[in-house]
Amino acid sequence: MNAAIGVLAALVATEAFVFGAVRLARPRDYEPSTWNPYGTRPLITITAVCFGVGLPATWIGIPWWTVPAVAVPVVVCAAGLMHARLRARAVGGV
Repeated sequence: MNAAIGVLAALVATEAFVFGAVRLARPRDYEPSTWNPYGTRPLITITAVCFGVGLPATWIGIPWWTVPAVAVPVVVCAAGLMHARLRARAVGGV
C-alpha cells in the first residue's frame, strides 16, 4: 500500500507540474490545460487506479513493483485519451 500512495503522490505532483509548465510556457494561451475539466478527470483516474491496483496487491500479496508498473501506463493512456478528446471538442469535433 505504501507503493500505491507513493505512486498517487508522484502522479498528482506530475499533473501539477504539467499545469504549471503550460502556464509558464504559454501564459495567454493555456487552454485546454486548465483544472476544469482536464484536471478533475485525471485526478479521479489517478486515485481510482492507484487504490484499485494497490489494495488488491496488498490483499493478494503481489509484489509492490506491480503497482507503478500497472498504474502509470493506465493513467498516461487515460490522460492522453482525455486530452485528445478535449482537443477535438475545442476544435469543433465530437
